[in-house]
Amino acid sequence: KKRVFGKEVIEDVLNNLCRENEQKIEWTTQDIEELYNYIYLELIESVDGVDNGASQYELEEAPKYRVSTDLSCRISRMNSSWNETKSGSSREHLEMQRFEKAMKICGEELIDFIRIGAFSFLPARRIVQMALSNRHIVHHSLQIIELPSFCPWTDHLFDLEQKLLADSQTNQAKPVLFAIIATDNNEYIVRATPLYPKSTKLRKQLKPNWCGVPDNEIEDVSGIRGLKFVHSSGFLGGTKTRQAALDLAVQSLS
Repeated sequence: KKRVFGKEVIEDVLNNLCRENEQKIEWTTQDIEELYNYIYLELIESVDGVDNGASQYELEEAPKYRVSTDLSCRISRMNSSWNETKSGSSREHLEMQRFEKAMKICGEELIDFIRIGAFSFLPARRIVQMALSNRHIVHHSLQIIELPSFCPWTDHLFDLEQKLLADSQTNQAKPVLFAIIATDNNEYIVRATPLYPKSTKLRKQLKPNWCGVPDNEIEDVSGIRGLKFVHSSGFLGGTKTRQAALDLAVQSLS
């Protein structure tokens, strides 16, 4: 039977990171499972693909630029050059030094991904999960979520929506169109959800008639007190109050 140690490695690294930072955190089985999937998608899959000669793309076109700084390229540079003249024990010693350096690079890369996953990815995911669970409180349409502060939310949203779609037979699976996000200066932004991760296209833009209206006119044009601006592309709006943010999002639904 094949034995996979990925989750045990993640737990060991997490425990070491917590000891180094004098933190006491209890990691759940779900935490480890989500970290395992995150690290596979963000690190292991790409390394495995390069190692097996699998292209990222279907199209067989010449790339517009060359990438020589990813992990696979950095490890590849540890190999002996074609015209190195060392031989015998000196060559073996040099190759062992480079092999150990390559192992260190890979180890540090893995630890960095586990650290980012545990202390950035997972906390953001929990915030988005809570926002999805509470969206019925924000608006009956279920298409507006509210985040207590900024976090990298869009990737989590798409993934969690897919899970809801698979698990749900109700309108809980409705796509989220807008996110209300509190800012550090006690104001709010309203962000339109992209069509897919990293896309500049939107599922639905903010109220088109208000996009690009001068800041000093936007309150009068919209009738929303506290509305500061709506970006000309309709992907972002800024408000002074939560109520103004909610009004902007709700009126943009229609």
